[in-house]
Amino acid sequence: MTTSSVSRASSEPLHVQLKRALLADVKARGLRPGDRLPSEPEIGDTYRVSRATVRQAISALVTEGVLHRIQGKGTFLADTGTTVPQLSSRGALTSFTRNLLSQGHVPSVRTLVSHRRPPPMAGISDPADAFGGECRYLLRTLLADGRPIGLQETWIPVAVLRGADDVLDADVLAGGSLYEALRAAPLKLALHSGVETVGVARADALCAELIDCQVDDPVLLGQRYAYLPDTTVAEYSRMRYREDRYEYRIEMGELQPLNG
Repeated sequence: MTTSSVSRASSEPLHVQLKRALLADVKARGLRPGDRLPSEPEIGDTYRVSRATVRQAISALVTEGVLHRIQGKGTFLADTGTTVPQLSSRGALTSFTRNLLSQGHVPSVRTLVSHRRPPPMAGISDPADAFGGECRYLLRTLLADGRPIGLQETWIPVAVLRGADDVLDADVLAGGSLYEALRAAPLKLALHSGVETVGVARADALCAELIDCQVDDPVLLGQRYAYLPDTTVAEYSRMRYREDRYEYRIEMGELQPLNG
């Protein structure tokens, strides 16, 4: 098995490193949906990490839908290509990790900022009071195969997080999947639906600093709302991607006949 590195000298948690290493090795080996991964003891021996670290990494990938377990048989690569970002209110809420894997890339995320901030105002359709007051603000760099491709700014109402927003720190979000963190204990948010719109914008100084582009370069602009079952706003994210390193994919079903 070709292996990527896992280093105890790094400040990044071992299970996060292992998760990224497993994704890289899946790509390097050309594994396809349904292919079996080595057993947890084999993975632990290969990377020289504990069984607990292996379980953390595998469980995160199972939660994100990248892997699936079959009792008594092992852990297998799931068909990540069946779920991709949808650009309508009927689409499924999917993680950045699953989207990048479906395109054959190894995803990773760096959380740069996590603190409280007033709700966003400019460029969105909902009034500030839709957020119920102060929000937890996140600034994260999105990477594919180690290269920065985009940045994501996220506002999550503190009221929705029931005051426990301080759990969304850089260590908790090191695994990459924000939705995994929101659905897990202690937050346990029941994300129900979402709307995402895509357009074109110009890179600002923040983009130039974080995703290696020039000010005023064209960037893809994605704006996403996620809602709880009672239609409360649970998240608003603004993503800006380098147009030469990222693309949106939409899968369309059978064309329905017109009535009348």
